[in-house]
Amino acid sequence: MRKIILILLFLFLLPKISIAFNPKLIKELRAEIVKEGKLLISGRIKEINLFLYIPQEGLERVEVYPNNFELVKDKFGNEMIKIKILNPSSAEIPYKVKFIVRIKEKDVKNAEIAFNYSHFLKRTSLTDWNRKIEAIAYGKETLEQKVSRLVRWIKNNLKYEINPLSQITKSSLETFHNKRGACGEFSNLLTAFLRSQNIPVRYVVGFAIPSEELNTSQFWSHAWIEVLMHGKWIPIDPTWIEGGYLDATHIKLANLLDSNFTESLSYKGWGSVEWLPKKPTLKILDLKEKTLNFTVESPIKVFGDSVFLINLTNLDKEGLYSINLISCVDESGKSLFKIFSPKRILWLKNGDKIFWIVKAPKVSKFERLICPITLIVNGKIVKQIPLRVEGEKEIVEIASLNKSLPVGEIYEMKVKKRGIFFSDFSSLFKEDYKLKFQMPAIGNFNFYFYSPEGWARFSFSSYEKLSFKIENLTYNLTNSNLTLSFFLINLDSKPTLTTFKILLNGNEILRERVNVIRKVFIQKRIILKEGCNLLRIEVKDNIPNYEEFIVCIEKKKAEGFLKKFINYISAILNFLKRLIRM
Repeated sequence: MRKIILILLFLFLLPKISIAFNPKLIKELRAEIVKEGKLLISGRIKEINLFLYIPQEGLERVEVYPNNFELVKDKFGNEMIKIKILNPSSAEIPYKVKFIVRIKEKDVKNAEIAFNYSHFLKRTSLTDWNRKIEAIAYGKETLEQKVSRLVRWIKNNLKYEINPLSQITKSSLETFHNKRGACGEFSNLLTAFLRSQNIPVRYVVGFAIPSEELNTSQFWSHAWIEVLMHGKWIPIDPTWIEGGYLDATHIKLANLLDSNFTESLSYKGWGSVEWLPKKPTLKILDLKEKTLNFTVESPIKVFGDSVFLINLTNLDKEGLYSINLISCVDESGKSLFKIFSPKRILWLKNGDKIFWIVKAPKVSKFERLICPITLIVNGKIVKQIPLRVEGEKEIVEIASLNKSLPVGEIYEMKVKKRGIFFSDFSSLFKEDYKLKFQMPAIGNFNFYFYSPEGWARFSFSSYEKLSFKIENLTYNLTNSNLTLSFFLINLDSKPTLTTFKILLNGNEILRERVNVIRKVFIQKRIILKEGCNLLRIEVKDNIPNYEEFIVCIEKKKAEGFLKKFINYISAILNFLKRLIRM
């Protein structure tokens, strides 16, 4: 009897991926920028001064009309062109400034060294924060991990939305509440997140070509930030997901405190000057693209209904990367492979590895299925992996855990087999049968385990938990002497040593260690300055724990020298009058 084995070969479809132009791959760019407009003059004007920001990097040539100009700097050290017009004879004066720039990609190695940066810690009305913002930003992690986590938070929680009817960029508090915005709002919020943790941030305005997702090669007005990391200003673009590395289409015009960006006009004389600027135009003259260097390890043949590992090793520059692993689809568009945590936003260094667990579709023992998986890094297809699925071999799920833990708590994951532990939020991995992990911040954190004998997943939700509470806060003010009283309540069941400190206008003036059994009464005397004073009581805890209030002391009106002199002369005159009458 003859056996007939029927083998069916299915070639399934790639997902629809359209990437016409990818600015993230531009490593060098030469461009022309034109700023122009006109001034409408009425009356007798003697002098007009027009201040325009210029590209802060890579400037090759400048052409200015009218030709009477000079380079000046604003209070943050940004260079500007000052066009001076004396005794204008026309009621309408056009102006035009043309720049030729050559911009190169930025990375961690060639980043600008930071010197004076204390003013970039300032809390402004556009980058203000509240307790919720501060609690999300707080974390027991490296600065790189914090930046990537907060960029992930913005990407996952905010909707990208441009409002054509509004020219006003919303503040960080409005953005946090409304959960929508564009580059200005994203940058204001990320600035607030980081400054709330005492990390200096420069808000950057300029031009850039949008992410490959918007499929355009036109320049847009854009905003991003620079974070002080290890003594350097490291660029971070929370809108287009770039960090450490920044593509060459980003043309910087100014470093600022927040989105309050203005170019200015001043004039002297009798009358008025109306300024009518046109929208700046930018044109690419030349560009150079780069290649991404990654290696991918994956099996070529897998069994149906089984799980397997795919891993990627970064051989490129250090920085923030957006990575996506995409399954092929059937004719209805449904993914055939199940990929756990397919999208990642990670800060990677050279040599870092990241892993995915992938589950293959079921096939019968007579079927063969060829199905490619596509790996995309920063919008570029790095590799397509042709996977062949045949037969069956079950790799069981040996553990699955969903657990809520407070920030700072340590948890140990254990399995019976030795294999690879890894996470979807960092490049951390370890070959062992157990792994200890401390909850770094508020949020969700996923871990996976893989061995040829089985796999597991561990999902953690981390929440804020206070160990202490400041209660019944009162103060009594006598002249400039403030008596401050409050109770420090222990919310845990056991006596605990902790430290509290008092800050006056941001400066620490008192620090004390106390043993809190249930509650302790604290009273301190503080000498305040004239004017308004911001007082902050901080308690060392798992997360930021503080109370703030403002106390104002009215300034004494000091008599000036002129007033004293007039009073003195008046007294002498009155004395002389009395003498004459006598």
